[in-house]
Amino acid sequence: MNPFEQLRSDDTTPADPDVRFAARLRRQVEAALAPEITLPQRKTDTMTDPTITTATQTTATTTTAATASPTPQLITPYLAVDDAAGALEWYAEALGAAELMRYTGDDGRIGHAEIELHGAHLYLSDAYPEIGVVAASAQEGSSMALHLDVRDVDEVHARAVAAGATSQRDPADQTHGSRTAALVDPYGHRWMLSTRIATPTIDEIDTASPGFTVTGSPADGSAAQPIQLGYYTIRTDDVERAAAFYSALLGWNVDPVSGHVDNCDLPFGFENQYYDGVNLWLTVRDPEPMIAMVIELGGAVVDDASHPSGRAIECRDDQGRRFDLHQPAPGYG
Repeated sequence: MNPFEQLRSDDTTPADPDVRFAARLRRQVEAALAPEITLPQRKTDTMTDPTITTATQTTATTTTAATASPTPQLITPYLAVDDAAGALEWYAEALGAAELMRYTGDDGRIGHAEIELHGAHLYLSDAYPEIGVVAASAQEGSSMALHLDVRDVDEVHARAVAAGATSQRDPADQTHGSRTAALVDPYGHRWMLSTRIATPTIDEIDTASPGFTVTGSPADGSAAQPIQLGYYTIRTDDVERAAAFYSALLGWNVDPVSGHVDNCDLPFGFENQYYDGVNLWLTVRDPEPMIAMVIELGGAVVDDASHPSGRAIECRDDQGRRFDLHQPAPGYG
């Protein structure tokens, strides 16, 4: 006899499952579906840490070389909301977010999702109060705020409020050099939006901040920091052709008209009009001292122009090689 025939019942009424078995099975399934996120190992910089002596540097350097990850360790905000699917939709519409991934459980709740907005990454899930994961809207407000740098704080604030956010503070210029606004999204989380509009010194910030004593260094770094490469262009005879080739080969998102590449850590672009080879654009907070130093060191300033992206100063070094200084316009730095 077929052993499965012995298991068959003529009773078509489905039996109720054992509640303990169902609960245990759900926990096992949720655990199996939960994403495993591996954090990069912590990297120790022995070259700049004054607490590491010469005697211990050899051991520390050897250990770091063997275990350190090439990517820096990051803290990524992880939000819990009452309606993760709705939140993903809202963040896309109101803040311009792009969804990267989502895990949807059999019970309809989203166990994990990832989005990217204005260069930042964010994780979120539905609330799981049974394991202590509760939404901010279920409490007396959120003890945490999300600080987001955007190109145009007024535009992002207006769009979010139109989509249902509650404004806590309308956009206004601040003494620390940024224009900021604050709002609470429909899911209970507080957002602080910011656009850099100036680069005051700590003394200037302190003077302009009655009721506070301001010490330390500006958030965007002090003048002692080296000048960084902010942009570069690659010469090509045909921008559209280069866009098609490198987009297909390397996954670069190349605009076939402007040549701009916007999905790499350091933005760059292709051009076919002015330069030979590769041209470097160096980001500076204050161009005037740099211009004076270029001339003092035997270089030359060929052109000084303003664009929507900021001020561009074309220079030559003391051997005639070209480089450009760039002071970003507000929202481009």
